[in-house]
Parts: sequence; C-alpha cells; structure tokens
Amino acid sequence: MNEGPFSERDVSLTPEQEEALFEVISLAFTISELKTLLRFRLGVDLDKIVAGVGGDAIRFELLKYLVRYNRVAEFTNAALQKNPKNTELNKFAQDIGLIAGAPRKERLTHILQQFVHEFDMPPDLTEKQQFERMLEAFARELDLAPAAPQVNQEAIAIGRIIEQPGFFNPVAFATAMSLVRLRLCRVDYEGSAYDTGFLVGPRQVMTVFHGVEPVTKDKGAAQNVQCRFEYVSDGHDVPQTGKLIGLNLADPILTYSPFSPADGARDSGSPKSDELDFAILNLEEAVGEQNGWFKLSEAVTAEDQEPLIMISHPLGEPVKASMGEMLGYNRNQTRLQHSCQSAPGSAGAPCLRTTDMKLVGMHHAKDPDWRKSFRAGVAIPSIAIRDLLRARGIELD
Repeated sequence: MNEGPFSERDVSLTPEQEEALFEVISLAFTISELKTLLRFRLGVDLDKIVAGVGGDAIRFELLKYLVRYNRVAEFTNAALQKNPKNTELNKFAQDIGLIAGAPRKERLTHILQQFVHEFDMPPDLTEKQQFERMLEAFARELDLAPAAPQVNQEAIAIGRIIEQPGFFNPVAFATAMSLVRLRLCRVDYEGSAYDTGFLVGPRQVMTVFHGVEPVTKDKGAAQNVQCRFEYVSDGHDVPQTGKLIGLNLADPILTYSPFSPADGARDSGSPKSDELDFAILNLEEAVGEQNGWFKLSEAVTAEDQEPLIMISHPLGEPVKASMGEMLGYNRNQTRLQHSCQSAPGSAGAPCLRTTDMKLVGMHHAKDPDWRKSFRAGVAIPSIAIRDLLRARGIELD
C-alpha cells in the first residue's frame, strides 16, 4: 500500500517547534504506542518509516517523515485523542494553532486550511461558488452561521449517462462517479486493508462473507473491523486518509450468506440460492444519511456484452474504477461473469450498469479455472441478494 504523502497543506514549523514536536514524540508515547497510533490513526507502518534504526533515531525519523509529508497536524490531532491530558502535547498543539488557547490568527488559519483540504466541492462549481461555499463552512465552524442541513446524496438523481450507443455524457458520468465513490469503503481487518464494501442502507455496508467470516462466528471479532470511507487519491499519489467507521459492536452483522463449495472448484455445478458469499455489516454511525447508498430494491440485470463499471480498492489502494462488460449468468442466476479488471482487495466491490449506475452485482472472485487464458471476474447478482433478503423478511429501503 502507498505510504506516500498525505497532503500538500499543513502547518509550517519553526526549528523551535520541530524540537518541541520531537520532545512530544519522545515523552508522550512509547515506541509500541507510536506504532499503534500510526497504524490505526494515520494508516502507516512505523517500521517502514524508520527503516530499521533504533533508539532516539526512531523518533527523529518519524519527525522527519511528518514534516516531509505534511502530516504534522494530522499526527498531533490523533495524538491528542489518544493522550489528551499530556501537558507538552497540549502546549505544542496550542503553539501551532490546533486547539483553543492558540493565537487567534494561527487558529483561524488552521481551520481555513482544514476546510480548503476537506470540504468536498462538486466538480462543476465555479471558483466563485467554491469560495462562497468555503466561507459558509468557515463561518459555521466559528459559530457565525447556522449549521448546514444534511444532504442525502441518494436524493440526487444520476442523469442518463449513455444517450446513444457508443457515446456517453461526460458531465453526467462525472457527477455519477462523484456520488458513487461516497458509497464505497475499504474494509480493514485488524488494521490492514482487506476487501471492498459499499453502503446498502444508512448504517449498512455489504461486502463478501469470506472476508469477514470471523465476525459471523464471534461477535467479539467485530472490534477488529473498520470501514474506511472516502479513501481517494488526487491522481498524483497523494491519498487522503479517509474516514474510519467501526461496526456496531452490540449488533455487528445484519445478515449473511456463505460462499459455495462450487466457488473454488472447476465444473462443479451452480451455487445454491442461499450460497451468495455476502455479509451486511451494521455500522456504528449512519454515514449513509450523508453519503447515500445503493438501494437493493432497485437492483437490475444486465444483458450480455452490456458495459459495466466496477469501483473498488484493489490491493488496498485508494478508489479505482475498471470498465468491462457483462459476460453472462450461470444456470440459476446465482453468479455472473464480467470482464472488469480486478485484484486482491476488489472482492466486495459494486458492479454497476454503466448506462445509469444501477447495481448489477457484487464482485467476489475470479473464475477458479486456471486452465483458461482469460479468467473472468465472478460476481454475485444483486437481484439474487435482494430476493434472498426478501425471503428472510429483510427490506433495507
């Protein structure tokens, strides 16, 4: 996974502030605590940063990494959440303008930088409109304006993308992709990237059963699962860390369906209608109320050779899209094949009909037949999942 820079915007440190940050790193945390903090809060591996050095050199290499890749503010905020009563840490955070008590100019500058970096602007806004939106958000942060109403992305209609054979509307496509990516997440298990998932309700994420099977057997394993939303890159190898949402530990799984013995064998028949390799997870936050979700009640089929697009986190990387086409269903429509490119980590990705971004299926594996020169992707049809949920009396919409 990419261990590269986080952001081009961050606080600038004086030599004295760099020394203060080194003292914070040295006194506020043990090496073990730093490893945990960096892995779960910043998504990086301390051992890779320090390249085998020991002692104080570990902390010095970490300091250089945070400054070089503009992650000082992010690290400090994460450190404050972990160790909020540490005097030196609070003093440093105040000095660079991250918490109340800092000089007004520095604090306002930090807030403004945060909104410039994090505020999600639709791609078709003019510069003036973007600036106005940013000022509104800035005013709300300072309690100078009322909070903005929550917008349900699901209520924003996706326009007709393919208007005639061989052509698509680029504006409608860009708008659709900006909405669809908000519904996607990377499913992390024990702090590492594992599979892809996507929202199918305000608090519900669907992913492959084989990726979260431990949770179906032991509810305590749910504490090891987190969903990372809005994990994207700007196209220049600068990934955003995204937003981590944990599972509802009291009720982590709404329902699930196991994989089939036929999935891993050649010429072994069709999986049964209740062997669909999916799990629907219950999140601790209703992130879908803001990001929107795919409605399984609107699941669709696709014709042979119809264009499809798959959105996933291949190899745990920021969101990627791959385009292909529908290759056909099996005999009882419990599996479909497609030609979209996939990689480890793509399992659980939504396969969408390119004409309207409706959900056709959920990618779960490649064709198990190694004898073939081209191994197609295999997905679980969304209509099969919808029908099984209805048979169980579950209606998410």
